[in-house]
Amino acid sequence: MRTPLHHLIGQQATRIAVDCDRAAICDALVSAKWDSVNLRLGLAAALTAAAAAFCIANGAVLLSNLGVAENATTYANVFASGSALVSALLASILTFLVPSAKAGSYHQFSNKYHSLRERIRSFVAIRCTEDASPDALTAEFKSFVEEKHAIDADHPAVDERYDRAAVEKMEERTRRDQRIHGVDELPARPRASDVPPDQS
Repeated sequence: MRTPLHHLIGQQATRIAVDCDRAAICDALVSAKWDSVNLRLGLAAALTAAAAAFCIANGAVLLSNLGVAENATTYANVFASGSALVSALLASILTFLVPSAKAGSYHQFSNKYHSLRERIRSFVAIRCTEDASPDALTAEFKSFVEEKHAIDADHPAVDERYDRAAVEKMEERTRRDQRIHGVDELPARPRASDVPPDQS
């Protein structure tokens, strides 16, 4: 028989699932940002290296053809040296920041939160509506809480603006779903006290 404890556990589990959804979206946004940084830095480093190589091989000839015959070799060498310096600097920044590794790390955390969210949703939809024993239900809920805390403990820091962007995306998705299903009212935005502590 269902008891008030079933309802209470289902309610608390739903709050954790919502926070997992927010964290997953947040991590996906951070991962996409680092992917973009990696692409831009890598592309810029490759282009400047190519420009340096081109100037060394053909810069003087090109400048001569353009009418800069005097000191054409000097100008070409200076430009080639500058391009090579910029390319080396960009490569050093890539090595220092390792944006590809950061993107992969946040992507993995996003997948972990998504997986936990789906399992909690199934738990709420199935187990919390069954005549499960309070002890078994409590043990399952506790395991979800412990898993969430373990993920949060290993999670790297995230800038607050990504949390705000994640909440905005969740609200946008809610409005889109409401338009699809013909619902007019937007559910109240969860208060900070309704959501489990943020990831450390």
